[in-house]
Amino acid sequence: MKKIRVLIRVIGIGSFVGIAAIVYLFVAGHLPVKEVEAVAVEVDIPTVDTIRQLAPRVDPAVALQIAEAIDASAEKYDLPKNLVACMIWRESGFSPLAVSSKDCIGLGQINYKYPAHAEKIKERGLSYAEVFHIANNVDLACQILAENRQHTKDMDGALQMYVGKAHPTYVHDVYAALGRVAAER
Repeated sequence: MKKIRVLIRVIGIGSFVGIAAIVYLFVAGHLPVKEVEAVAVEVDIPTVDTIRQLAPRVDPAVALQIAEAIDASAEKYDLPKNLVACMIWRESGFSPLAVSSKDCIGLGQINYKYPAHAEKIKERGLSYAEVFHIANNVDLACQILAENRQHTKDMDGALQMYVGKAHPTYVHDVYAALGRVAAER
């Protein structure tokens, strides 16, 4: 089967709803394409609005701080900012103090015990507590995602590598959130 590469950049509200609907239908599995590699999906929505839409109960000041960190790190690592926001929503629900049963911490659920993550934390001279800081955690998450993308050569593989193979719906969940944000805009 032929693999289709998709690059979507939504610029205005006019085309926005139509493209968002297509993205959502694809992610929901309603389009008849079997293998699609989503290279990048860039939605021109302020990141803080994405956060408020996905998690309306997040304190507005915290949402703004998270959005600023996402915008800075996404730009630094050349990642789609709203895709990063949707990934972080999937990871932690935008809870900076989230801790998983697998010892993953913060917004991006950084696994400080995993050797590759521990090495990045050590290189930055961060303590355990400092990994919870919004800017530190988001930057680590973006660095990991960017390195994964470089390794896998596509965003789908980068997202799957970020979470591991134990979560088969993870990539779908991230893109579904992005489609939902775009469709509800």
